Amino acid sequence: MITSLTPNAQAERESQWIELRTRLDSIASLLRTQGVLDRKHQKGRWVWRVRYTDKVNARRRTIYIGTDPELARRVQELLNHYREQQRWAEQTEVLVKLALYGGVRFGRGCLTPSRRRRAAHTAKANGQASLGKQRR
Repeated sequence: MITSLTPNAQAERESQWIELRTRLDSIASLLRTQGVLDRKHQKGRWVWRVRYTDKVNARRRTIYIGTDPELARRVQELLNHYREQQRWAEQTEVLVKLALYGGVRFGRGCLTPSRRRRAAHTAKANGQASLGKQRR
């Protein structure tokens, strides 16, 4: 159902959204791994809220969104965005570990130079001539 809002109502919604966004951004690190948007029946109407646990005090916290379904939709999109950032961070960490330690199976790390190149570089740094490949 599409409803058109008066300019005052639209401005009110936008100011509420800015305030909510600021509050949610301040606890984004918590909301990346936990928290939920849900509804509660309160005083004869449905009210949207974000619930999460404050890790410092180990207490359940609530941020009330209100009755506007558009604000609830925006909050859900923001929560999804936070969680997507967390997934990217976790996947990046796994890929870095794979790049660093994946070559161990082949006898050395992928990002570690070979013994010969490492010896040549050390010799060059010490001012010695590189012996190169020795033949028997």
